[in-house]
Amino acid sequence: MKSLKKTLNYGVLVLALLLGMMVSAIASDFTTTKLSAEQGDADAQVSIAYLYFYGDSVPQNYQIAYEWFLKAASTKNPDAQVAIGSMYAEGKGLLQDYKKAHEWFQKAADQGDAKAQLAIGYLYFYGNGVPQDYKKAHEWFQKAADQGEAQAQFFFGEMYYLGRNFLPSEKMGMHRVSRDYDIAYKWYLKAARQGYPDALYTLGHMYVLGQGVEKDYKKAYDSFLSAADRGSAEAQYDLGLMYAQGLGVRQSMIKSKEWFGKSCDNGNQLGCDEYKTLHLQE
Repeated sequence: MKSLKKTLNYGVLVLALLLGMMVSAIASDFTTTKLSAEQGDADAQVSIAYLYFYGDSVPQNYQIAYEWFLKAASTKNPDAQVAIGSMYAEGKGLLQDYKKAHEWFQKAADQGDAKAQLAIGYLYFYGNGVPQDYKKAHEWFQKAADQGEAQAQFFFGEMYYLGRNFLPSEKMGMHRVSRDYDIAYKWYLKAARQGYPDALYTLGHMYVLGQGVEKDYKKAYDSFLSAADRGSAEAQYDLGLMYAQGLGVRQSMIKSKEWFGKSCDNGNQLGCDEYKTLHLQE
């Protein structure tokens, strides 16, 4: 398989935090929801804030979203606190400020919020707003993973999958583990069972290569398909390869081209290259 292994990305984290907490308020209920928000209902305030943040049923307005998040956060609502922290971290609607992001994430983490714990782990991992400290990053990721946070579970899968290549140096006091595919598989599986695309994608590779599990192209196909259905361009590309080579599925250049096309549409240049090659062969 040609797809490259994904690495941790803070920008993706912030987006995932916001999307993962998004409260769906149906347009027809906007008036009722806003009335509740104006009467001090913190959950309703968060719902209204997300509508303005994403421009769902109302014109997108980060400032109004922030004001509603702030109202909810004043009641110690952890979702609102994490949302404000994410806005500072991403610089959306607010001047990017990792220190303030850390302060808001900490407020929610002190209440046991797993997403906030995960976010703080990333801040320490990359040294954003706090001194870079892999040991503290590990501790915060562990807290989030123990609460079932899928991205934290994926982090541990990556750590054991990559082993000593996971960290750039021996600095910052974090214990560097040896590569262990069995343990990596268990962590990836926890995240995959929650539908985490990167975990599903990596499990597919483990089934293809027989890492920590017996080689099984059918299970690899199923994992790639689940990841692809959740928008993974890399998994879509690998499905194209599987159909082209007849691995775990009946060979079909038509379906291969379809999957390469989807991968290309999602920004994977390898998918574009393969799609173009197949198109020229027709």
